Amino acid sequence: FICMSSGSRSHLGKTTLIQKNLNNHYFGGFCGVLRDTKINPLLIQLFFQTAEYRNYIEGNVGQNINNLKKDVLLDFKIPLLPKNIEGKIVKEIKNSEKKIVEINERLKSLKNKIKEEVDNLYFKNTTINIKKIFDINSENQDPRLKYINSDFTYVDIDCVGNGTGKISFDQKMYGKNAPSRARR
Repeated sequence: FICMSSGSRSHLGKTTLIQKNLNNHYFGGFCGVLRDTKINPLLIQLFFQTAEYRNYIEGNVGQNINNLKKDVLLDFKIPLLPKNIEGKIVKEIKNSEKKIVEINERLKSLKNKIKEEVDNLYFKNTTINIKKIFDINSENQDPRLKYINSDFTYVDIDCVGNGTGKISFDQKMYGKNAPSRARR
């Protein structure tokens, strides 16, 4: 399953593997489906996650609308491996995916244990109102004025790690290019 057209350039060309037979299913106009391939679908999915594939897609996007033409996608080259090598790689992928599931389950269990311990600490101890400890910055500042000809670190919602607890501080921008919402 592949995104063939999107308002978001980063979604264009993204794929997901559907491991059941969908020959009698149909998808929306902005989607594509690869069926009946001569290469194991797990390997194809792996190739669609490479930097080479991403660069190829970025270099072949439509000019006005983020479209991926079928002919462009079909021109992408992937290695054709001997079946015994392909089988070994697929087996290794499946073993790795199984380990990832086990690790994620263990991680979830540990996170729940930590949450439980924090909850226990909270309810067994004296509490203090958060405003006595933290100052949530409500003062507006305008980086477009302060950093007009230099860069600053900008953290917005896209930098927050979707529940991972990690925040990226990699986004730099010049003050004169800062969005109006950059204020705190």
